[in-house]
Amino acid sequence: MEQINTIVYADISTPYPAAEVTAKQGDAGSRTLEIRLTQAGRPYTIGSGVSARIYIRKPDKNIVYNNAIITNATLGYVTIELTSQALAAAGRAQCEIMLYAGQDLLTSIPFVLRILPQVH
Repeated sequence: MEQINTIVYADISTPYPAAEVTAKQGDAGSRTLEIRLTQAGRPYTIGSGVSARIYIRKPDKNIVYNNAIITNATLGYVTIELTSQALAAAGRAQCEIMLYAGQDLLTSIPFVLRILPQVH
């Protein structure tokens, strides 16, 4: 099955209107987010030795941390697979991209993942 890839712009310094992404409750192995990190609207270069994760506070208030793949450090592109656990509860989830380098941490402005309920 082909992955459904959604592009999301997430700023690290300016609270532009928060992006909102839609996904379906219960989906697994089929949806990815391509996060394009920006700083004041311009591409944010991710330095060497940095790792990325997504923090998701689900609608049921449970937390999910998932690893991410930095696909283009120069342009600030990070790819995340939305796991079945990330999409387990319908409603509005709050998400942040977290960049780690040793003890240093840089977090994006939050964006919304709207998880539509299952019909079946």
